[in-house]
Amino acid sequence: IEGEQQAKREKKEGYRNRGSSTPAEVLAENIDSPISRASPRRRGRGSRNRDETKGYRNQEGSSTPRVQAEVFHNPCSRSSPRSADILDQIEDARQQGRAADCQKKGHEELKKSNKGRNMVFLVLLLVLVVVGVTTLGGGDTHNNNDSSKLNFSNSEQQDVELPFRKYGYRSAPFSWEELDQIIVKEKNLAKLSRSVVQEQDYQRALAKLRQEWKSTKDYILHSKFNLPKQLDKETQLYFVDETSANQQGQGVLRKLVPNDFPYYCAPGIEHWVLWKYGANSAISREDIDWAEGYLLHQPSSTNGVVDPNMISWENPPDMKSLPEINHVHILLRHNPNANPKLRRKGWLE
Repeated sequence: IEGEQQAKREKKEGYRNRGSSTPAEVLAENIDSPISRASPRRRGRGSRNRDETKGYRNQEGSSTPRVQAEVFHNPCSRSSPRSADILDQIEDARQQGRAADCQKKGHEELKKSNKGRNMVFLVLLLVLVVVGVTTLGGGDTHNNNDSSKLNFSNSEQQDVELPFRKYGYRSAPFSWEELDQIIVKEKNLAKLSRSVVQEQDYQRALAKLRQEWKSTKDYILHSKFNLPKQLDKETQLYFVDETSANQQGQGVLRKLVPNDFPYYCAPGIEHWVLWKYGANSAISREDIDWAEGYLLHQPSSTNGVVDPNMISWENPPDMKSLPEINHVHILLRHNPNANPKLRRKGWLE
């Protein structure tokens, strides 16, 4: 093909050199050639390009070559209207993508910020709960505002050595029938005991009492009989001057109070202690009747009335926690089936 084209160019050049026009056979040959400008296939494209070029010249008033006119209509050219629209769409898509990325990052940052705030809030809430529990736990052991009650802070909640008990410590509360069997029928008081937790509280209270008072007797005289306490400057321990109390004519003192550290009894059973102090302070049957009468007429904290059949006993000397002051233990129960007519009268006398 290149050889034929070269021959045609030479033949055409030869005619031009002689100043003659292209012969008919050469013209016909060029017309039949698929790459000739005069080819019918070529003519349509060329005429279209010329028309477009002319239109472009008429609109712009310039002599832009045909090649630039073709480039103008090339969809890949930036000068093409179609290309400009496509580029605008691409640019809009990029901006939307950037906006979406920024929005996504903003949401992620907001989530991280909210998560951090939530963690700080939870930590503060936990601190407040711990402080509240510590404050509540540091009060009196029996939720009593009486300053004479023994109490100990959470820092003192340490393990203590429990004394040996022949029958061990209770894992289940005593029922009323068990208490009646042990105290009234068997008279085996060694079987009475607290639970492990109750005994630990009791031993801690005793340890704190020894740190603040000269003796357990001084503490009982002050906390139960309201005798004034004094501070020993040498030992920095509290005590009660019994001589001064006797000189004030206190006489025989009698006090009925709930047991600060009762035995492990079932709900509805209460453990009380009758204390008596002074000359000839032995506890008589009359003292017990007075105490039981008071307990029968006290307001009931549960449904039902107090059963008049109570259990009372005095520990032998070897089992007394405080042998210097006479005291008797009294157990009662709230029995819904008890007959209120059985309550004794005249206890205030």
